[in-house]
Amino acid sequence: MAKKCIYCRTALDDSSVLDVCRRCGIGVWGERMFNAIVENMENAREVGDLFQGSVSIEKKQGKKHSIVKDALVEIEEKQKIEKTPFFSNQDSGF
Repeated sequence: MAKKCIYCRTALDDSSVLDVCRRCGIGVWGERMFNAIVENMENAREVGDLFQGSVSIEKKQGKKHSIVKDALVEIEEKQKIEKTPFFSNQDSGF
């Protein structure tokens, strides 16, 4: 299935990280913001974070280091610490 710009329906390259053509992207966000968005999306694709949660495109195998995964692990560790009881039954006097 060929990708098309969501604004003007112009055909896009299948390797495009956005579903927006350059002309429409610059019109919507401005040149600097559009370039930043494209750069960040391309970086996310390189580390394997771009297709997280996607059901239509299979994620690449053997992905590189993921900042998002590290952040999720850190959050889970903090939640485990927070779930640890602060006082035991012996400390409460009951």
